Amino acid sequence: MTDSVSDFRRWKDKPRIGIIGGQGAMGRLFHRFFEAHGFPVAVSDVATALTNEDIIDRSDVVLVSVPLHKAFAILESLAPRFRSGQLVADICSLKVPPLKAMEGSAAWYVGLHPMYGPYVKDFVGQTMIVCPGRVADAPREWLMDLLRRAGLKIHVCSAEEHDRMMTVIQLIPHVTTVVLGHCLRDLGIDAAESQRYTSPIYRLELDLIGRLFAQDPALYAAIAMENPYKNEALGVLRRVFFETAEAVEHGRWDEFLTAFEKTRSHFGNFCLQALEETNRLLTWHHNANNHGQYLSNAGCENSRGAAAHRGDGAPHARARSGHADESLSGTVEAGGVAARPSGAVSFEGAGVPLHEASSCGAPNPFPVTVEPHGARSLASWVQKHVPDRRPYVFVDRTVASLWGDTLNRRELFDAWIEWDAREDKKRLATVEELARGALQRGADRGSVFVAVGGGITGDVIGFLASIFMRGVPVVQVPTTLLAQVDSCLGGKTGVDLAEGKNLIGTFHHPQAVLVDPAFLETLPDTEWQNGMAEVIKYALLDDGGLMETLEAHADACGPKGVSYPLPLSLTRHLVSHSLALKARYVAADEKDFGLRQLLNLGHTTGHGLEALSGYALPHGHAVALGMRVAVRLGILLGLTDADLAARLDRLLRAYHLPLTTPLSDDAEALLRHIRHDKKKGASGLVWIVPRQIGRVERRSAVPEPIIRQAFQVLHEEAHG
Repeated sequence: MTDSVSDFRRWKDKPRIGIIGGQGAMGRLFHRFFEAHGFPVAVSDVATALTNEDIIDRSDVVLVSVPLHKAFAILESLAPRFRSGQLVADICSLKVPPLKAMEGSAAWYVGLHPMYGPYVKDFVGQTMIVCPGRVADAPREWLMDLLRRAGLKIHVCSAEEHDRMMTVIQLIPHVTTVVLGHCLRDLGIDAAESQRYTSPIYRLELDLIGRLFAQDPALYAAIAMENPYKNEALGVLRRVFFETAEAVEHGRWDEFLTAFEKTRSHFGNFCLQALEETNRLLTWHHNANNHGQYLSNAGCENSRGAAAHRGDGAPHARARSGHADESLSGTVEAGGVAARPSGAVSFEGAGVPLHEASSCGAPNPFPVTVEPHGARSLASWVQKHVPDRRPYVFVDRTVASLWGDTLNRRELFDAWIEWDAREDKKRLATVEELARGALQRGADRGSVFVAVGGGITGDVIGFLASIFMRGVPVVQVPTTLLAQVDSCLGGKTGVDLAEGKNLIGTFHHPQAVLVDPAFLETLPDTEWQNGMAEVIKYALLDDGGLMETLEAHADACGPKGVSYPLPLSLTRHLVSHSLALKARYVAADEKDFGLRQLLNLGHTTGHGLEALSGYALPHGHAVALGMRVAVRLGILLGLTDADLAARLDRLLRAYHLPLTTPLSDDAEALLRHIRHDKKKGASGLVWIVPRQIGRVERRSAVPEPIIRQAFQVLHEEAHG
């Protein structure tokens, strides 16, 4: 049969929509969606006056929203009734069986799988999987355009690709959860009693088990038994389970550890991302349970069997058609309030995906824009990202002299405040002076403070914003490489006391960050080196990609090393990559008590060297020297391969960072300053030691003779 688009075009703008299973939770969700877009909608269900046949006869688009275990039979029975020029879509969790059921129909067919549940407020940012069957261009484009305008993230694949992937998204997780529940039953474990011994992980696992068994078993049976690729997936699951169980049963440590390391290598950097996200989830889950706040499933019945669910087992109101609805994902409702992994950062124009790349511990998502020359439209950019607030721009006086005209200071008039951003000005007295200046210019609780400058400006203006009238938003516009790759993210603000740096401060995350690499064109070489030390630190923390980029550029520059400024395209990549890495660490440990301390690689010795020099030694130089000590410490402890020392030395030399310093001559004085570092733990100094590229760890209680021996590297020239 030849598809014609003529019938479709006559109702393309306002087709009549029919929903079979329209009184289920997902059916109601799509009913609201279509009506909100101005389409006339009719529904059929078990208790409606309209029958399924009525819906087919009077509709141009038919959405089938019925339980998975009934969907295939319903589609087969209705397939002859669907007519040419009609578009039929289903929202089942499997796609191959519905496609087969529609093979003989005259209608166009598209399989949809919404990866979200019925309690989302809108579709923006949610994922919709689209599996086109036999469908002409015009109806397909109409549907795709509708989904795009709804803000959905669309993934197009074949029905076969979809169902194969669902074996790992749905089938295996569901089967393992069912088996775990059966194990607890057969072991005679009382759920309430086991919670007296619970860890956060077990409590979450237990809730997932209870969540699954509170719902309709027919859905889980259908997802598992109707998937055409089940045997392949279950075969692997069975083999891997028995291999692992036998290794544990017979105490074969090497076998267990080897398999574990192999899988960790397979997942790579995702393990760190997962650790961050689950840490935040576990914290929320723990707090919710401690305060009696559980997931809110408005409209759900609580009795066993009264709740229906879909694909990933989330509970929903039982559909009168028995439709199994999609789960809550992305956003969950905690005590009636939307609670999501907090502080999501979306990178714009930055060589990294334009989506939420990580979370930064902030209470709300905020954008990070990496855009050369983006600061030329500073006022409009701030207005876009922080609307309805008047900006007050605090500018490092040196930056103002170089870039004031580019920043269009005339647009800001009395909202432009210049100050001397020097370390000796990083004091409470300066904060008071700046606050008074802002008040005199009319700043109030409806203002937003914009920090334009390096790390000192970001620290001081961020601190001022956190306490001005009990807190106003701050926008960070970093102008040094060190600030662009590091200090503009993380929310740390502060000023100094005579006793030490940053001893008074707050955590105050920015409302937005504008990173303009063009600022770096006027940066002195020393400031470039300061920032590159942090980039090299991130290269040691990364899984290898950043290190390879730095080494490739160094190799291309030859034996004399790189020239500053670096090419703009390279700079943009280094900034974006470094910020993405930092965002992930901060998300896992906002207040710097655990995982985030890995970002202090090179800083334990570095801070000691800075203090020993009276802060005459540039920060980046100190960190570079500190990284050499950290690697040597790892070698002495038997943790680190000597080849890493050679790679690091070649990189430091290529980017014109120091390898030696006379400051290390007095090892006792250096140790004394290191002992005063505010990041030391209860068990003494904390050392961040790289084992290999992309793998670092915290070490404490390191014997001082080994530390002194590691300092010797600061007298040695480069290795390799």
